[in-house]
Amino acid sequence: MEANVTIITKYGFKKPTLIDLAVGELGVDLLGKVLYTRDTANQIIEVGGGSVDWSQINPDTIPDEITNIIDGTINLSQLVALVGENADAIIDLDADLKALTLVVAENTRLIGINTKGVSDNVDAIDALDTRVGTNEGKILKNEGDITAVEGRLDEAEPKIEQNITDIADLKKLVDGDLTGLYLGGTYRLPDNKVEDVTDTGTLAGINKGDDLGQHAKESNKGMYFVIEGSGTLGGLFRDSSNGQQGQNGDWLVCDGIHGWILMSFGGDHVAWGAIGGNIESQTDLQEALATKLEEGDTLDGGKFQ
Repeated sequence: MEANVTIITKYGFKKPTLIDLAVGELGVDLLGKVLYTRDTANQIIEVGGGSVDWSQINPDTIPDEITNIIDGTINLSQLVALVGENADAIIDLDADLKALTLVVAENTRLIGINTKGVSDNVDAIDALDTRVGTNEGKILKNEGDITAVEGRLDEAEPKIEQNITDIADLKKLVDGDLTGLYLGGTYRLPDNKVEDVTDTGTLAGINKGDDLGQHAKESNKGMYFVIEGSGTLGGLFRDSSNGQQGQNGDWLVCDGIHGWILMSFGGDHVAWGAIGGNIESQTDLQEALATKLEEGDTLDGGKFQ
């Protein structure tokens, strides 16, 4: 079947640009009356002006479909066949374009996420830099504190050695013969106050209700107080004694300027010989006992379960 077809060449009212024409496509400038096309070098070239001289066109290079159009006829069967041959390619191209569009959209989304992630990381790095700077300052301060503590330890070392010597001497005294100790009075728990004072304690300036810590003096070295009651010790000027548990019968012995040492005698059997001889010669202890016992009193040891 044959039919007459009218072909209108692309036209405009100016010289076309690269955007307007494909390679080999014709464009007519109706205002300038010039025919243009685009060559393979991507240049817009002038084909001619005025009337087209078809004799300049080599008919051997023109496809039959174009020849039929020039002759004023078209073979629709051939045109349909050409479209059919390229249909799959057109469909594939359309699918590729859609897939590419999805890939571009996903990449755009990921770029947005990554941009936010980069921004968050920059903020985190800035915060970390700040913390590092702060920690560097603290480390420098700690190094200074450690140096100061080391200096204090160096200063304290002779005192520690003296303490060790004093404690050893006092331990020897206690483990051996306690004759060198003298009673200062009684010490009440859990109040941590002096309860009663002997004449010796009074001469040393100790009064009822005092804390013993204030009487940790070299002149009181060897003085001891017997504990009444039970509880946690405190105010003894010696850290190793403070916080310990005292009970009836325990002693607090002064080792001089270093404080009061707990001697745990409470509940134990005490031999009078360990205190320095016959009880009749311990006048200060007799005086203390006389304030607690009278002839005819009963000592009730209580019950046990």
